[in-house]
Amino acid sequence: MEVAQFVYQQRELARRGPNFMVDDFGFDPAWTESLLIAFKALYRDYWRVETTGVEHVPSSGRALLVANHAGVLPWDGTMIKTAVFTEHSRPRHVRALVASQFMGMPALSWFLRRTGQAVGHPDDTRRLLERDELVLVFPEGTRGTGKGFKDRYRLRRFGRGGFV
Repeated sequence: MEVAQFVYQQRELARRGPNFMVDDFGFDPAWTESLLIAFKALYRDYWRVETTGVEHVPSSGRALLVANHAGVLPWDGTMIKTAVFTEHSRPRHVRALVASQFMGMPALSWFLRRTGQAVGHPDDTRRLLERDELVLVFPEGTRGTGKGFKDRYRLRRFGRGGFV
């Protein structure tokens, strides 16, 4: 059933033509929400995420969410975004800050921007916070993604990129 719903939503989104809204970062909320079906399945059935503390995320206004990378691929960020959108009493999109090197990869950068991510740069962070967005940051940067399984909950030295 979820697969059929996903296919239907993608077809309907393709039909909307050029009249759709994206912000100046390239974020398309409707397209992103259509992907939630797949992300919820991973969240609920594959990783069986248990969420605590989501009630502390503000229902409105700006906030900086700080997290620890726990693996090579950025599924932790995706699951945080999914948790806030599905578990919070007022669903909100989380805008993650991403290392600039990933924004230089053609297909990946399109996907990241379309789903609401921005370059981890002080100017982009400031603009998002001024717009009262939820901004997700991993202060370890890409260093945090190279940890082995036994070190997944330990912090690495923070990068010098200065995201905020």
